[in-house]
Amino acid sequence: MPFIIGIHLTEKPDHHSFPKRTLIVLGSIFLGLIIGIVWTFTAEGARRVSNNPAERTRLQELRQALSSRNQTQQVQHESSVQPR
Repeated sequence: MPFIIGIHLTEKPDHHSFPKRTLIVLGSIFLGLIIGIVWTFTAEGARRVSNNPAERTRLQELRQALSSRNQTQQVQHESSVQPR
């Protein structure tokens, strides 16, 4: 009585079904372009802000305004929560 029985031999498929290599390449190129464009705009914006004192001041004011707004909302939320 044999311990190992071979049922069927495997066969190589006629063609590769999925994922389509062309689709992967085109998707990767598109995603790379989008990431590159976002990176470029972000780097340029950061460079402009760091080189322009007026823009730097505006950014600091915006950060302070958002920070104070978040603190105000947090205080209002904490005061509205009733302890049990």
